[in-house]
Amino acid sequence: MKTYLFYLLIFTLTITSCKGQCIKKQISNNLKQEKMKEMLFRDNLERSTKYPGGFKLPDGSEMQKSENMDYYNFDIKLPDSPYGAEYIYFKNPIQLKIEYNKFYSASIGILKEYDIQDNLIKEINLDAGFGFSLQNVIDKMQADYKIDLLHPPKGLYRDLERSLAKSNTPPIYKFAFDDNKINNRRIIVLNGNTGELISDNYILFVDE
Repeated sequence: MKTYLFYLLIFTLTITSCKGQCIKKQISNNLKQEKMKEMLFRDNLERSTKYPGGFKLPDGSEMQKSENMDYYNFDIKLPDSPYGAEYIYFKNPIQLKIEYNKFYSASIGILKEYDIQDNLIKEINLDAGFGFSLQNVIDKMQADYKIDLLHPPKGLYRDLERSLAKSNTPPIYKFAFDDNKINNRRIIVLNGNTGELISDNYILFVDE
């Protein structure tokens, strides 16, 4: 039980709250990384019942693991929550390369990148470039569309993506969700600087 609670504490401390709440970390970064690596690379993890090929972590989070020639990638989703995290590890030696947080599919917060010697070499503010904050989006979706982004419904698709400004377009938030009342998927796109509506469309599903 003590081991379970420690793992849960370690993982919870890696997730940044969009409400600006701060949890003081009482453990060193090196210890946190070692415990996280130990948890991610365990060979006796329970198989996920939610994601094909995925696993369950000791705190109930769902993890999807992939790899290429050089890196391991871990996509982690907190239980019954839109928050998650992404971890990328070097393969030789197994060492953390990149870590950042997620809200649905949107990368958020501070991305940290390390070299093979575990030195922090880069920090990128993933929220920069969006004048309309993620909290603004959460509030707007609740007020204008009666959609609670913080509590995903069970059994219905819901996702949020965002992208930075391009040469002739502003940054955007793209929210997609299923409406089981009329059997379709609604896609709402907001201006990432102002929050103004850019488009609101439906994709109809036809039963065969």
